[in-house]
Amino acid sequence: MMIKNQHSKLSRRSFIQKFSTATGILVFPHILKGDYAHSANHRIGIGFIGVCGNIMKGHNGLSTNPNVEPLYFCDVKRDPLNRVHQEYKQKGFTGIKAVEHFEEIIEDPKVDAVMIGTPDHWHVAIAIAAMAKGKDVYVEKPMSLTVEEGKAMVEAERKYQRIVQVGSQQRSDANFRHATELVRNGYIGDILEVHTSLGPSFPKPILQDPEPMVKGFNYDKWLGPAPYEPYFAERVSGSYKGGWRMFWEYGCRRRGDWGAHHYDITQWALNM
Repeated sequence: MMIKNQHSKLSRRSFIQKFSTATGILVFPHILKGDYAHSANHRIGIGFIGVCGNIMKGHNGLSTNPNVEPLYFCDVKRDPLNRVHQEYKQKGFTGIKAVEHFEEIIEDPKVDAVMIGTPDHWHVAIAIAAMAKGKDVYVEKPMSLTVEEGKAMVEAERKYQRIVQVGSQQRSDANFRHATELVRNGYIGDILEVHTSLGPSFPKPILQDPEPMVKGFNYDKWLGPAPYEPYFAERVSGSYKGGWRMFWEYGCRRRGDWGAHHYDITQWALNM
């Protein structure tokens, strides 16, 4: 899915770089604005937010793309962040900074765009803050935690004249593309109903007794816009079988997890 502004100004250059991630295609424009003008061969400066989560591991190819200059790694887990930072420094990326607060990234004029791989409840807040600072945004699916948040992101994209791309890498899978082509070209006839399987439901969240905080973990920052709740490890776990995905405060459960993929393919196949 891509949200593309329909009111682009002449000073805004069209998309001129396309580059593959490990799981999909990411597109960002170069922006010419005042003193912040780049040559045609400018490398796109990107800040990776939520770099220690499971989903960001699928985008490792982007950080080594020759069109990209990774400038920041950001996460609220200090020890894993330091490990990732050291790994990339050993690969020759000595200019990357490791920070705990995404605000440091969006304040840097060298950053053209941010990639957001945080839990769902942080997607919109970070994306809108980044757009307000002139950054383009790639945000993992689901785009937002709620419908109203999604509307706010679209409004911000139009207001700040930015590009927002939402991760739906299943569209890059040849099997899904072939299936949608069959449907859209009438090979299976008229579509009357669509049934989508999302797999087993997440378990209902089980509240546990508060646990001692893990050293080096900024829990308050992790909660961010969500209401305060006592810490326990399962609440913040990134497990695809549970963890924060079980809680409506942080995730959209199975419908926002796999549903964001399969419903998207359904809409694609129906040309809706």
